[in-house]
Amino acid sequence: MPFYIGRWGWRLRHSTHRINFVPAHFFKPSRNLFDACPEQCIVTPNERLCREFVRTYDEEQLAAGRTAWQRPNVTSLQRYFHANYQEYPLQQRLLSLDGEFVLWQELADDGTAHLATLAQDAWQLLNQWQIDIDDVRFAHTHNTRTYKRWATRFRQRLRDANLITEAELPGAIEPQRELLHLLAFDVISPQVRGYLQAVAAAGGTVTEHPASTSHPRGQPARTRKRIEVTSRAQEIHAAAQWSRQIMNRQPGARIGIVVPYLTQRYAMVDHAFGVEFSDTPNAYDISGGMALTHQPVWRGARRLLQLVFTRLRHAELIHLLNAPFTRLANLTLPTGLREEVHVGDLGRSNPTVEALCALRNAPHPDGFGAWVKTFQDALESASWNVVGIDSVQYQARQAIVESLDGLRGLEGLPNCTAEVALTTLERMLENRMFAPERAPAPVQILGYLETTGLTFSHLWIAGLQDTAWPATPTPNPLLPIALQRQHNVPRIDHDAERAFAERQTASWHKATRNLVLSHASDAGDEQHQCSELVDDVDLVPIRQLIPRYRARRHPWLTQPPKAALEPMLEQSGTPVTGIVTKGGTSLLRNQAQCPFRAWAIHRLDLRETQPPHSFPNPLERGLLVHEALYELYRASELDSHVGAQQIQAAATHAVRKHLRRAPRLYRDAEIARLQRLLSAWVELEAERPAFTIVGLEMESRLALPGMQLSLRIDRLDEVQTAHGARQLVIDYKTGTAVANRLLTDRLIEPQLPIYALSTPTIRATLFARIADNGVRMTGLADGEIELGPVRRTRLPEGGWPALTDRWQRQLDDLVDEYRSGFAAVQPYAQSVCDTCHLASFCRIDAMTDP
Repeated sequence: MPFYIGRWGWRLRHSTHRINFVPAHFFKPSRNLFDACPEQCIVTPNERLCREFVRTYDEEQLAAGRTAWQRPNVTSLQRYFHANYQEYPLQQRLLSLDGEFVLWQELADDGTAHLATLAQDAWQLLNQWQIDIDDVRFAHTHNTRTYKRWATRFRQRLRDANLITEAELPGAIEPQRELLHLLAFDVISPQVRGYLQAVAAAGGTVTEHPASTSHPRGQPARTRKRIEVTSRAQEIHAAAQWSRQIMNRQPGARIGIVVPYLTQRYAMVDHAFGVEFSDTPNAYDISGGMALTHQPVWRGARRLLQLVFTRLRHAELIHLLNAPFTRLANLTLPTGLREEVHVGDLGRSNPTVEALCALRNAPHPDGFGAWVKTFQDALESASWNVVGIDSVQYQARQAIVESLDGLRGLEGLPNCTAEVALTTLERMLENRMFAPERAPAPVQILGYLETTGLTFSHLWIAGLQDTAWPATPTPNPLLPIALQRQHNVPRIDHDAERAFAERQTASWHKATRNLVLSHASDAGDEQHQCSELVDDVDLVPIRQLIPRYRARRHPWLTQPPKAALEPMLEQSGTPVTGIVTKGGTSLLRNQAQCPFRAWAIHRLDLRETQPPHSFPNPLERGLLVHEALYELYRASELDSHVGAQQIQAAATHAVRKHLRRAPRLYRDAEIARLQRLLSAWVELEAERPAFTIVGLEMESRLALPGMQLSLRIDRLDEVQTAHGARQLVIDYKTGTAVANRLLTDRLIEPQLPIYALSTPTIRATLFARIADNGVRMTGLADGEIELGPVRRTRLPEGGWPALTDRWQRQLDDLVDEYRSGFAAVQPYAQSVCDTCHLASFCRIDAMTDP
C-alpha cells in the first residue's frame, strides 16, 4: 500500500552553539535484499532490525526522488507467524501472551503462581526445541514433576477451550509456497527449521543471510578503547556524556550504547540521558521499558477500580476526584463525610459510580473475562480514554487496552471476585514491559541481543566485568537440564555462554569504526576486573576519552568550591604500642576496606549488635553449612568419597547442634536444604583431579612485624605435582566469593593470603562457594597444579612466588597503618558502607565529594 514519508530533523543546543542533525541509518543491507524486499518476504529475528530495514529502505526511496512507494515486505519472526495466522486462520483461537500468562497463574498449584513467567518460558522452549513433556526425566526432580503436572493441565485447558498459544503457531500453520529471506539469525530452533523445510517442500525457497550481510566493512574497529569506572551508575552517566560530546562534534554520528539488563536499569538510563539531552529529548531512543503498572495512566485507573472493594481515606478520595487521567463529573461529596469512604457512600448521581456499585455483586457469573470487560466499561465511563492524555501516556493506555482485549477469550476461568480479578490483571501488567515509541534518533540504547545486524559510527559496550561477560548461564529450572542439553537449547551452560560471548564480542568489533568497552569495578557488593574477552584492549583514563567529564553526574550539582570556616583534617588516632595479638584476619580486612571501621571496631570496641530474630539469619545459616561440611569429612576420616547416608547424617548433625529449638518442620526443611548443597558439593569435588584432605579446622599461626595472628583454616588439601606434594587451602563461603579481590592494589580480602603465607607448602588459595543458587570453586593457584572444574584466575606476572611477595608487602603495610593509628574515613568501595553500622559515627553521608 503506498504511503508518504517526510524528513525528520532536530536541533541540538549545547552551551553556545547549535547543531542540526538528521536520523542516521543503523542498517546497511545488501543490494540483493533491497531489490527483493518489495515482493519477497524478509524475516528478521527482532522488531528493531525490522524497523531499521524499513527506515533505510524508505530513506533510499526519498533520496531517489520518489514520493510514494510500496511498503517493503519485511517483518519480524513473531509477526510473520501472526500474519500467517490471520491470513490462513486455524480452527483454534489464538491466545495472547498476556492471556497465556493469566492462564498459567490460574492453573498453578498452591504456592507456585509466582513461577508463571518461568512456566510460560518453559512452554516456549518445549515447543521450539521439540522437547517431549512425557519424557521419563521429568520425574527426576521436584521442580520438573511440578511443571509436568502444571503443563498437562495447561495443555488440556487449551484443548477444552479450543485455544492455541503463540509458541505452537510455527508447528500448526500450514506452510505456503513463498520466497523467504532470513536475515541475521544466530540460532534457528528445530520447530522453525521444520516449518522452513515444509515451505521448501511446498515449492518455496528459503535463503539465510548471516549477520555479516549487514556489516559490509568486515574489518575490526579503527579505534578501540577500554575504561574502568567505579559504579554502574557512573558507567551509564559516562556513556551519556560521551554520546553528547560526540553529537556536538559530529552531527551525523550513529551512536550505539549497549547496556546489560536494560529493562531493570531503564529508569537509571532514562535519567542519565535525559540530563545530557534535556534540550533535545528526541536525540536518543531507549529499548526495553518499564512495567505497565508503573505508568501514571494505570495508577489512576487502578485507584478508581480499587474503590469497588476497599475504603479510601478522605485525602485519597480528593486525589482520585482530581486525577489527571479520569473525570468523575457531577460527583458531589455527601454531607458529614466519614474519614474512610466506600463507593456506596457517594450516591448514584454519576454513571461511573453506578458502574462501580454494580461491581460489588461478586463473583461475576461469567468469569474472569467478563470482569475484564466490566473494568473497561467502568473506566470508559470515567473518561479514562480522553482526559489528560499526553503522547507517552496515550501509548501506555493503548498498550493496556491491547492487553485487556487479549483477555476476553478467558471466559472459561472459574468465577472470582472483583478484587481477585484486579489482582490477577495487575500481575499480568507487571509482567508486560512498555517503552514509548519515539521518532528515529541518532543515539540508540540497546540490550546485548539487539545489536544483531546493525552498524554504528561509535559504539559503547557497558557491563563487561569478569563475572558478567561471559554471562552466567540460566537454564530454565522447570525443565530437566539433561533434556535441554540433549536438544541443544542455547546458552544453558558455561561453554555455550562463552561461545556466544566470543561471537558477540567479535561482531561488536566489526560493527563500528570507534569502539569503547567499559566495566564497573564496584558493582554492588563485589569488586570486579574487566572480562578476559576484552582485556587486550588498551585501558585509557576516562578524561582522555571524555574531555569534559563530570564526576558529579548532574550539571546542577556542580557547585563552586567554598572555603572552610574551620579547616580540620584529623585522620589518626593514638598509635598502638606493643604487639597486636587480637582481632585476627577480620582486623586486617576492616583496615583494608575502611581504616575508620577498623579503628572503631578494634580500638573502641564499637561492634555491631545483632537484633533478636526468630529464625536463623544469613550468618547463622552459613555456619550451618560450615558445620555440615566439617562433620561430613570428620565422620569419613578425611575421605572425600562419601555417600548419601553420610551426607544425610552430616546435615542432620548440623541442624540438631545449632537449631535444637527451631520448629520441626523448619528443621526438616533445613536438613533437606543442606543435603542438596552437600550433594552438589560432592559432585563438584568428584570432577577434581586426585587430591587428599590433610586437615579440617586446622590451627596455624603467622607472625607479621608488630602482629601475631592465630588462624583456623577451614580445610587443607594436598595434591601431587611433577615437583612433589603441594597444598591447597580451601575457604568455605555461602555469600560472595570473588578471586579477583585477592589481586586488588589494596588487599581487601586478606584471609586467604594470610593462610597461604602461614604454610610455605601452600601453592593455591581457593574459595568454595556453597549457596542455594549454585556451587562452584574459584581461586588462584601455581601453574603446576591442576584444578579441574575450579575457575582459575590468572596470576600476575612472576607467578606464585611474586604473588606471595606482594601479599607479604600488602599485609605489612596494613599492620603498619593500624599500629600507627591511621583511621581515615576512606571506604574502599560503596559496598563497604552499604553493610556498615557506623555511618552515624563516621558521618560519611555528610561529607562532600572532592
